[in-house]
Amino acid sequence: MLSSMCAARTTSWQVSLLVELAVTLMLCTVSSWAEMTTECRDVEDSLSFWAQQLGNLSYSPTYPSTGKFVYTSRFQHNLQDVCPAMPEYRTTRPGLHRVSLCPWTYVTDFDYDRFPHQMVYAQCSCGRCASPNGVQHLCRPLYQSFHVIRRVCENGAFRYRFAYESLPIACICSYRETFVVD
Repeated sequence: MLSSMCAARTTSWQVSLLVELAVTLMLCTVSSWAEMTTECRDVEDSLSFWAQQLGNLSYSPTYPSTGKFVYTSRFQHNLQDVCPAMPEYRTTRPGLHRVSLCPWTYVTDFDYDRFPHQMVYAQCSCGRCASPNGVQHLCRPLYQSFHVIRRVCENGAFRYRFAYESLPIACICSYRETFVVD
C-alpha cells in the first residue's frame, strides 16, 4: 500500500516536472533565450533525450559523495553584528525563520540556465546568535544539495546535464571556529 502511494507520488511529480520543462523550453527558446545567446541553439536530440531522462529522476534528494565538506557560497548574507534579543514566542507562529536564534529570510534565486529556473534559499540575518552566549556562537548557513538540470553551450548547441546545486536552507547557531597554535 505504502509503496504504491510512493510510486504514484513519484510518477505525478515526474510528469509535472516534464510538462513544466517542455513548456518552459518552448516559450523561452523562441523569445528571451534567442535574444540573450545568439551563438547557441537547442538541438532536438538533446531535448528529447532529457525529456526521457526526467522519467529516471528519483523523488528523494541524492547527494554527491565528495568525502569532505567544502564551504563556498555565491549567496550573500545580510549579517548584523549581533542579533536582537531572543524573540518572544508568538501564538501566531510566524515561522521558524523569524524566531530562531539565527533568524533568516527567504530569497528567490532565478537562473535561466538551470531547471528549475526558480529556487528559494535562506539568507542569514545575523552574524552572531541571539542568546546570552552570542559572543561565543556564530550564525552559519545550513546547505542542502538539490538535483537540477543545467543548460551549457558546447560547440554552438545547448546541452543539458544533471548537476547538484547547493543552496542554504536555514541558518543555525554554531561554535566559533578555534585554531590551536603550537
